[in-house]
Amino acid sequence: MDFPTLDTGPAFMGQSFENEFSASRLLLLQAAISAVASKYSTMCLGVDLSSYCGALTNDDFSAMYAGGVRWVSARASSGWQQTPGDPYNPANYVDTQFTNYCQYSYNNDLMFLPYHFPKFDNPQAGTPDADNGYKALAYALKGKIPGKSYHGIAWDCEDTSNTNTNTKIYLNTLYGWALKDPQINTVPQLFYSSPGWFNQYPAVRDWIGSQVASQQKLCWLAQWIYNATPTTTITWEQLPGYYPSDAYKPQPPAFDDYKLLQWAVNYIGMQGTHNHQIDLNFYHGTYAQMCDFFNYTPRTAPVPPIVPPVTPPTTDVQAQIDAINLELHGIVQPAIATITNRIDNATLTI
Repeated sequence: MDFPTLDTGPAFMGQSFENEFSASRLLLLQAAISAVASKYSTMCLGVDLSSYCGALTNDDFSAMYAGGVRWVSARASSGWQQTPGDPYNPANYVDTQFTNYCQYSYNNDLMFLPYHFPKFDNPQAGTPDADNGYKALAYALKGKIPGKSYHGIAWDCEDTSNTNTNTKIYLNTLYGWALKDPQINTVPQLFYSSPGWFNQYPAVRDWIGSQVASQQKLCWLAQWIYNATPTTTITWEQLPGYYPSDAYKPQPPAFDDYKLLQWAVNYIGMQGTHNHQIDLNFYHGTYAQMCDFFNYTPRTAPVPPIVPPVTPPTTDVQAQIDAINLELHGIVQPAIATITNRIDNATLTI
């Protein structure tokens, strides 16, 4: 998502860490992390993008898919103007790469979840047609087909420009309009933010994590790990070595569950995507479960893993002994022959 303003803390791999460890130790550490990352390795991997990541290409999205990514969330629109011009034209609030990223996701069989980044102190209107923020999202989705072009909508809650109560009221208004909007009401809606932001806005926190099960909203929980300098550039094959370990247990505030989890490792630059920093995200379940939840039917049949044939160990002790003797004979006999030949051909000098 967009770079946040809360939850600052030590980076997972800061500058001092890189200075302290040699390259060989870093490789060992990565291997150790990879070995214990089984829980997150089985979850469905996704990335979230915006024009901040640059003008990625269709080939970049192909590289993501080949690297294990199965869903993409891209910024559709924002409460901040993205293109210079008329401040009342909703087109100027649409992310400049959104349409491209939507198409590239479709081309590469990636589930696609647009998100809107609201600015909570924007002047608000009483109808979706008049509200500047909602108009921008509606404009971004214009001409796109829910369930085909995109499979869910996320509300990116990071802005801190308004009060606790007013922020909750505006989000509730946006959510209510979306429930009546045929462009949105057939796909799941999720609310994205971090524990720090939720705790700063308890009215929103308690509204999303209502104690009444039927009123609970879907949460996309963010864990923000800040970028180190220099950025660590890795390949998609190396990526599992940077997954959080099983010991990593997110703590959702006031509610117990989340559908999506962001592991915002801003210190990683991915090869094949111009080395841009791309946040990692996980669906809280397998790929099949995510497809079922978002009603997504992959166009590409998954390729089953190649399992090499396993030769069962022999239980015949004598056969094992004979095999060892044969192997030793093949090693020892030539060596004895070589030594004998050297002795025979040696000239004795007195």
